[in-house]
Amino acid sequence: MSNPNTKRRYVAIVGVYGVILIGIAVVALARNPDLTPRQLVFFWLFANGPGTALLLAFMRRRVRAVGPMVLAFMVTGVTGAVLAIQFVGSSAKLMRAAVAVGSPLGLSATELFVLLHLFGFVISGVLGWALLRWIGRRYRLKRASDQSLTLDAMWLLFGVVQSITLVFEGWAWIFTGFAAFAVYKLAVGVGFAGLRRQSMGDTGRLSLLLLRVFALGRRSERLFHMLSKLWLRAGSINLIAGPDLVTATVEPHEFLDFLGRRLSRRFVRDEADLQSRQSRMDDKPDPDGRHRVNEFFCHADTWQMTMTQLAVQSAAVLMDLRSFSSANQSCLYELQELLGDISLARILFFIDDTTDRIFLEQTLHRLRAGVDDNSPNLRLPSPEVRLFRVSFQAAEDVKALLKLLIFSNTRSR
Repeated sequence: MSNPNTKRRYVAIVGVYGVILIGIAVVALARNPDLTPRQLVFFWLFANGPGTALLLAFMRRRVRAVGPMVLAFMVTGVTGAVLAIQFVGSSAKLMRAAVAVGSPLGLSATELFVLLHLFGFVISGVLGWALLRWIGRRYRLKRASDQSLTLDAMWLLFGVVQSITLVFEGWAWIFTGFAAFAVYKLAVGVGFAGLRRQSMGDTGRLSLLLLRVFALGRRSERLFHMLSKLWLRAGSINLIAGPDLVTATVEPHEFLDFLGRRLSRRFVRDEADLQSRQSRMDDKPDPDGRHRVNEFFCHADTWQMTMTQLAVQSAAVLMDLRSFSSANQSCLYELQELLGDISLARILFFIDDTTDRIFLEQTLHRLRAGVDDNSPNLRLPSPEVRLFRVSFQAAEDVKALLKLLIFSNTRSR
């Protein structure tokens, strides 16, 4: 799944950052003869090391969908813990009051110090939960996107981390990080306003239904990450939720429903509920121009009608048949519905070496012969089932696949 172009971009970004950092270090060493390179390295680690480690922990691909929200909560809690210590330590009266409370309980100075941290974290945790709910509401109202939440979390984290180093000058300095974050949000808001004006006349949005063999696991997740980076700039992605993409597609409001034990209301209950959910499907871009993933949670008695209705409503259908074999009975139903109800010009199947090619071709031939007279494929002058063989060792495979889908869909309109 490595992409040489992406690697080169990452190397270029790191290289530019390194050049700027070295340039600042050279100027600092020239202006201060007492400063040493070792001290500069220590300062960078002290100022940026904890934030970088925390960011890497919460931005791993497996937790990236919910990482920004968890990170925002943790930043709020840690800020409260630091403020509690600084606030109490700034007043001799408050310090004596804290000792007076801790002494009857037999608390040592270290235990009291830890307890003050925990107290500040808990108090700020309440504010953190309110912040999460506010983020969830903004996401539902399309005032924020998943990528903007990730970038916001990064800016907020490093803003607070950098401001913590200033609290020795006074506890109020902790708010400089939030002030910097506010300036960043103002600049982003102005930029997004211009982007929205440019895209107001865009009416060529596409919706893609992604079907796959759930047993693919992480292979399905890797494909989705590559696919979403490209397709979501053109249109939305519709899919039926499954365990293979649970960490990749969870949205902020779904995460909050999970924490509040309200996730059951996300499941499709019946046909009327499905029609209601379809009428509310999100096909408009977020402020940053990216579209969203419309995820449908289904029970065993609702997934088939959901799949059929999504196929009819979506502009294009992409079905991942890697590892397909006679054991995948649910895929047989999907293939039958696609060949019977959806024009082949809108469908693309992709396979690889793990696909049972002989069984697949036999199945497609049998299902095509059994379609009813209302099938749109009977009216095609030359109906053709398109099998796209891929390796997905590079993003070029996905780009070629999506170009084929978009070109075919545009031509069939």
